[in-house]
Amino acid sequence: MLIKEIKKILYYCLLVGMFSCDNLEYNNYKENSIKTIGMPEYQKVFLGLSDTVLHWKINKLFGTLDSNISIDYIDSLLCFNQNGTRFIGCILSQYTNKKVASVADGISFLYGEKIKTNWFFFIGEYIHVPRNLIKNKKVNEQMSYYQLHQIALNEVYSGYLDDKGKINEIWFISHFENNGWGTLKNQAYLDWCFKGKRYTNKKDFYIATHLCKVKANWANINKDSIKPLPQKSLP
Repeated sequence: MLIKEIKKILYYCLLVGMFSCDNLEYNNYKENSIKTIGMPEYQKVFLGLSDTVLHWKINKLFGTLDSNISIDYIDSLLCFNQNGTRFIGCILSQYTNKKVASVADGISFLYGEKIKTNWFFFIGEYIHVPRNLIKNKKVNEQMSYYQLHQIALNEVYSGYLDDKGKINEIWFISHFENNGWGTLKNQAYLDWCFKGKRYTNKKDFYIATHLCKVKANWANINKDSIKPLPQKSLP
């Protein structure tokens, strides 16, 4: 089951990328992103992200491995900031539970941040996507991944480049440093994580809050019960 899930993830990443070859907007975003960090690093981060999302699913932190409920795949596009230390992507989710009628699918924001030499990943806002947004779409039939990807280009990625076609760092700041993460003036509510420590500059503060988000993801899981990723067979 797990090996099949990995194959599905890779298949749909390729599928979405293939369908997007003629999409100038997609190509422009991806070209800028790869120019920033290089193709080898882009692929390395994507594979690390795929492993992380699969690990979340195995431990029931996100989505499900049961395709009778929902199927979640990482979109093929990751948008990196100017210095290659942050990216914004998304997960496309088809809701397939046959026991519960559904008229919508969804998209989850996906964030990554490089802290020192390691990448950390966390989930952001969820976008509820009604199927009737697509003309002549049957509401009891889930959206295709291509349809969800096209919606993501507008709803997730549209702020990536500015009017001059340059990477828009303000867009990243609006996601990674907004008031939803807290402020320097109000750090007490994060004492479950900070444990009395206080930060005096924004950079250190936001890095700390993002690491708290990663830590919180596993807070209710007994360390001894965490299921590892399946071992990958050698080629």
